[in-house]
Order: sequence, then structure tokens, then C-alpha cells
Amino acid sequence: MIGETISHYKILEKLGQGGMGEVYRAEDTKLKRVVAIKVLPAELGRDEEARRRFLREAQAASALQHENICAIHEIGEAPDGRMFISMDCYDGATLKERIGGRPLPVGEATDIAAQIAAGLSEAHAAKMIHRDIKPGNVMITRRGVVKILDFGLAKPAGSEALTKIGSTMGTAAYMSPEQARGDTVDHRTDIWSLGAVLYEMIAGRPPFKGEYESAVLYSIAHESPEPLTSLRSGVPLELERMIDKCLAKDPAERYQSAADLSADLRRLKREIAEGAARKSAGTPGTESVGAPSKATSRGRRIGVIGAGIAAIAVTLLAVFGGGDLRERFAGGRGTGMPGRIESLAILPFVNADNDPDTDYLSDEIPASITSNLSQLSSLRVVPRSSAFRYRGSEGDLAAVGRKLNVRAILTGQVRVRGEELSIWAELVDVAADRQLWGEQYSLKLSDILAFEQNIAERITDALRVRLSETDRDRLTKSQTENAEAHRLYLKGRHFWNKRSEEGFRNAIAYFQQAIEKDPTYALAYTGLADSYSVLAAFGIAAPRDVFPKAKAAVARALEIDSTLAEAQVSLAFILQHYEWNWLEAEKAYKRAIALDPEYATALHWYGLLLLTLKRDDEAVATSESAARLDPLSLPVGASLGMVYLALHQYEKAEAQCTKVIEMDSSFAMARTVLATVHIEMGLYDKAINELQAVAALPTSTPEDIAYLGYGYARGGRANEARKILAELSARAERRYVPPTFFASIYGGFGELDESFKWIERAYEVRDFYLEGLPRAIEGTPAGADPRAGDLARRMGLSPPPRATDTPLPRTN
Repeated sequence: MIGETISHYKILEKLGQGGMGEVYRAEDTKLKRVVAIKVLPAELGRDEEARRRFLREAQAASALQHENICAIHEIGEAPDGRMFISMDCYDGATLKERIGGRPLPVGEATDIAAQIAAGLSEAHAAKMIHRDIKPGNVMITRRGVVKILDFGLAKPAGSEALTKIGSTMGTAAYMSPEQARGDTVDHRTDIWSLGAVLYEMIAGRPPFKGEYESAVLYSIAHESPEPLTSLRSGVPLELERMIDKCLAKDPAERYQSAADLSADLRRLKREIAEGAARKSAGTPGTESVGAPSKATSRGRRIGVIGAGIAAIAVTLLAVFGGGDLRERFAGGRGTGMPGRIESLAILPFVNADNDPDTDYLSDEIPASITSNLSQLSSLRVVPRSSAFRYRGSEGDLAAVGRKLNVRAILTGQVRVRGEELSIWAELVDVAADRQLWGEQYSLKLSDILAFEQNIAERITDALRVRLSETDRDRLTKSQTENAEAHRLYLKGRHFWNKRSEEGFRNAIAYFQQAIEKDPTYALAYTGLADSYSVLAAFGIAAPRDVFPKAKAAVARALEIDSTLAEAQVSLAFILQHYEWNWLEAEKAYKRAIALDPEYATALHWYGLLLLTLKRDDEAVATSESAARLDPLSLPVGASLGMVYLALHQYEKAEAQCTKVIEMDSSFAMARTVLATVHIEMGLYDKAINELQAVAALPTSTPEDIAYLGYGYARGGRANEARKILAELSARAERRYVPPTFFASIYGGFGELDESFKWIERAYEVRDFYLEGLPRAIEGTPAGADPRAGDLARRMGLSPPPRATDTPLPRTN
């Protein structure tokens, strides 16, 4: 066509070719100017409906007037029937040519993307969707002005799309998932495509690739691109976060407007420029925006990647302790420093991959941060059990903050690619409804350990608080230097928190593997001890089979580190529930509470010990302290109801259990305690209905069945109760069933001889549930039986022992 004339346009040279036509440089012979002419393929030109749609859509696109959009001059038709578009022609190069398979400078890429987003914002405001944003459709003039090309082939929102015959509009590598599927698209498809273009500018290659178009489309729909910070150094983590948000599979999770994206890109561009200016002027703290600086710990250098996750806690504490965040840690996005904040909740992170195999990271990383920060007396950190009740509540943090009574909340997202870990964390001042800080980090899985090894001294520096030497030693102590051991420990705790037989047994396996990697890892021994102990506590295993193993594990933990509060509590639990060594158990609880006064679990279990020892006022005070420290913990709340029940404070017990059930109606412990309250109040039908509902839960256990049997027996429904006795007997032929389950049902019948026969068996096997029996049967015919007094004496509970009075530390 070179040398031909179409209408009044003389074709000078061919500029390019695409699926929708060929583009030429041409001379406008009327106005004596150079333009670009795009001629549609003949096959589309012969389709009358396609011609009408093209004319209608091109007319709408021609109305767009914006510095970053290529202006359309004319839509016309040559004498031979070929339709064409006349538009501005610019001196410069396409973005595809500018990239040329090589990364662009970060500042330049950010500027180009901001201009593209500005042009798209104008188009979207006019209800136009481009649908083919790619480097080849972006021109950069000699003055650096970005021009979006091919808006003449865009799709007005709500209209039928003009596409190539037999294909999908767009270029595979830059299509959004919904576009690749052929679904209905809106303006957010352009935001996805711009994210892909920006990724390519930073990486030098597209985010999704494949040998064939189908492979590319599969990758777009099902895979995530390689983290940019693992491909290239010096990439602002905030920029990677923006790109990840653009490339979210779900349009609802992307930027919702190109205007917002453009504003963020321009802000980041300014920060990059300001940082470069400060660096050239020699100003401290001017590393690249969003990139963590290196730090030294006990003479060892921790690299940028290793320090990344540490920066989460560091930046938190820089905020909480006052001071200038930029001086303390380069990078991160904030809106100004607040006054001192003294309360924090850390929610479980989102597992961005939805991969059950990596759930342990999204749970245990924030749990680890919680555990470490909670040791500071100047900062109130909500316990894990309360904070984790708000899993998935990231969208309404203000409400969560009110319920947890905290000023700030940390949320995050975790993504794993092989051995690479990407974490996005955001700290929000929920009272002021503003982001204090947000950052994304790319690191190796092994670097999680580096974070925990360095967090204590960073906390001290950031808060500028005066710590005793003992506190400083505890905060800076490293439990292990073995990264793999630590990861296995995190997996063990993750499974332990599932509170199921399978979970406990998996936890045992992981804790044992952690110990094999590091035989001096005290926390791993403590986790192993806890796992064995709860097998007995849940009635899964005979106490004599597991408690000795638990005792050996916790003894080793305390041999390694006697100041570990968790180990002291684990020891107290064994001394209390298996050895019935009440006074030594009390000492261990008090040691744990002295080490960590806000350790709600220690107070929770100690309160139940005090109840067993008939120190009722102390039991109530301690149990209520535990509930104040961890108000959303289901076990802590239900145990407080149990204390009220034992003291015959039925209205308080009923109200407390109801409160817990409102938080989680599937929590069996609270419902069985409530049913027992109703039994003691003579409300048998109400109690039985409650117990039947618990026994029908998918998570019901033999204990729940035994409670129902007791309810039937007390309520006069003997046939149903004896069926449950038969069911428990059949189970006992296959595996361990606590003898107290049988004793309680026979006691409900009033068959005391049979009941005491089972109680004696419970004594022989050190039944976990036997401890509470002497207190539970007080005031009943069974309690008046001489055999009850004899049992209490043999258990060391008559008279109740009393330790030397040592006051507990104050709790909130």
C-alpha cells in the first residue's frame, strides 16, 4: 500500500500490524500533517453489522480527549470499501521497543505506568474499556509523554464487543482472567493488563508466559507470577504490592479505579525521587523506598531479605514507642506518626494461596509476633486465642478494634513459592481509621528464624523503654539457631491448635522432628509435652501411657531453660492432673505467672487447681483475671462458668456459658457446662436437649456422649442412659475410655456401688477427670458416702493442702 492514497491520506510507510488491521504513517494531504492510519481487515469490512458496530464504538472513542490518549481525527471509508481510522502520529517509540527485553529504571517505569493509569481513568469515566493494554499499544514520545493507542477499538461499557472473528479481543500475555475465559469484563480488566505491563517494565519480561497461548492463559487463571523482589534488587516493596493488587485474580480485590492506581503510582514516584535526592545529599535513612535496611545482631549481619519480616515487628514498635519511623526503618507507607499507642491485636494472616500445607505460616508467624511482643509491660497485646477469633475480618477493622478494645491492629497476607515467602503486612490505627504503615517483604522460609532472633533488641530500641537485665535477656534469647527446627516447631504448634486426635498426633511427629534437628530446642520439648498431655486430657489415651512421656519432655525443656513460662505451665499441668502433687503444681503455676503475668492460660489452669483445693475466693479471682486477659478464649470463658457452677452460683454460670456459646455455638465444653447447670437447677428436659445437640455435632467426642448419658440418668430416662453405657463399653473394648465416664452415669442413676467401682478403676489409671470428682459430688449422697472421703484422702485432698502464701503478680 506504500504510495497509495486512501481518501485524502497518502500512505508513506508501514508502522505495524495487529489482529485488527495494519497501521501506516500517512500524510494528510488536506491539512499537510503526518498522521497514523489504521486500516481494518477486509473480512471485517465486508460484515455490515461489524461495520456498524465499529463505527458506533469508534465514534464514542473519538470523544476521549486526554494528554495520555492518542487522539482520533477521523473514521472513514475508502472508495474500495475499506474502513480506516486516522489518528495522531508521534515521534518516539512504543513501550515494547523501549523495554526490548530489559528492565526499565524503577522511577521511569513508575512514571510511565502512572500516565497510562491517568489515561485509563479518563476513558473509564467515559464508560470506555480498552481491553488490549500492552506494551505495543503504548507510545512514548520524545518528550516522555505516554500515549495509549488503539482506543478506536475499545469497548463501550455495556455494549457488544467487536472482536476478531473466532478469537478473543486482547493479547494473551496481558489478558485478565475473566477476559481470557471470555466472561463479561468491566474497567478492572484494564487495571489487570496495566499491572502486567508494569511487571514487565520492572522484570524485563511478562508475568505470565508459556510456549503456547493456551499455556499462557492457564497460567493467568491459576498461577501467580514470580515475586519481583526475587528477580531484581532495589524494587520498592510498595511497588510490588501495587502490582500484586492489580494482578489479583478476583476483580473485587484489584484497584477499583485507575485514578486510585495513578495516585498511588505518582506518590511512589515522588518518594523514590525524594529518596534519591536525600541519598545524594548524604541524608541518613535514605535507602530505596519500601526496602528494609540491613541490621546487625550480636555481631552477625542479617541481610535485607532476612531483616524483612523483622521489620514488621520493628516498625510496629517504632509506631508504638513514638519517634520517627523513617529514622528507624527506611520504607513503608504511612500517613504520619500518631501519639503513643499502647494496645495491639495481631490477626491471623491471610493464606493468599489457599494452600492447607502453608496454613501454619499464616497462623504461626503472627502468633510468634504476638508471643514476643506480649512480654513487654508497656504494650498490651491481645492473646492469640482472642485475636484469632476475628480471622477473615480484615474488612471491618474498626469493629474488631472496638470488640478487642485495642487502638491498633496488624493484618497480613502470606504467599509461598517453593522456598520463597512473600509477606504483606499492614498496621492500622483503628481509632483514627488510617494506615500507620504497610509493607511487603520477600524472603526465604529460613529467614523467619532470623526475624525471631533479632526482634527483642529491635523492640527495645524502638520503644526506648527501660528494661531490667532479666527482661532484656528474656527478650533477646534465641530458642534455636536451626531454621529447619524452627519451621518444624511452627508446624507442630499449628497442628496442636487444631485440637483433634489427628492434630495432636501430627504435632507430636513435628515436635520430635524439630528436636532431632536441634536437641537443645526447649520450646519443641514443651510442645511435645503438651501434645502428650492433651491426649489424656481429651480422653484419647490412657494417662499412664502418655503423661510419663510428657513429664520427660518438659523436664528436658526446663533443664535447657528454666525461665520458659510455657514449660513451667506444662509441668504444673502434669503435676496437677497426673501426679496429684498439688503444692508443687501451684509453685510451677506461680513461677510461670511471675515470668509472664499476662499469660492467660497459666491463670486459667491455676484457677481450676484452686477450685480443686477449695480455695474458692482465689479460684474465682484467678479465673476472672484469666477471662479479662483473654476475653474471647472459649476454654477460659467456659472454665469460669465451671467455677461458678461448682460454687452453686447458677445464674452467673448460666450467663457466662451463654456468653461463650454466643461466640461459638459449636464449642462443646461451654454447652455441657450449661447443661450441667440446668441439671442442678432441675431443668432436665432443657439440659437433655442441649446435650443431644452437642452429641450430634460432627466434632463430638466420647466425653460428650458420656455427658448425655449422665443427663439421661439424672432426667429419669434410664433406657437411653443404658444404651449409652453399652456404647461406651463397646468402645472401651477397642481403645481407652476414661472410667469416670461410666462412674458419672451410674452416679446419675444413684447406683453408688457400681459408680464407686468405676471410680476405683479411675484412681488406678490416674484418670484425668477424677481430679474434679470430690468437689463435684459434695452435698450429694455419693459425697456423703465414706468411700468419697477415702478417695479424697488418697488423692491428697482431705484436708485440702495449702502452700505458703505467696502473692501472685498483678494482672489486668
